[in-house]
Amino acid sequence: MYTVGLQSAADAFLVSSFKVQVVLALLILFILLVFGFGQKDGAVDSAAPVFLPGSHLLAIAPFFRRRFEFLNDGFRKTGQSLFQFNMFRVRIIVTPSQRASHIYI
Repeated sequence: MYTVGLQSAADAFLVSSFKVQVVLALLILFILLVFGFGQKDGAVDSAAPVFLPGSHLLAIAPFFRRRFEFLNDGFRKTGQSLFQFNMFRVRIIVTPSQRASHIYI
């Protein structure tokens, strides 16, 4: 995985003033809280596919790098033939075959 300027960003963060560090830390915390914890619906449908285990951000991060391995790992982790996850507040249901995916489109 490439660092994409993380070393430069860390150096700039450490050189900045304490006030800037506090503001950036609070901003990052806010972003993690808003996007890291998905909002669950009040009632959970027992017939609905299971969600991927773990934090939403950490669970879907591999989707952007290794899409097919992510899908295979999702089937393995859930132990189900269907599973779902949220991406950008959109619920995505994964099916094991292309024919079955037409049901949900």
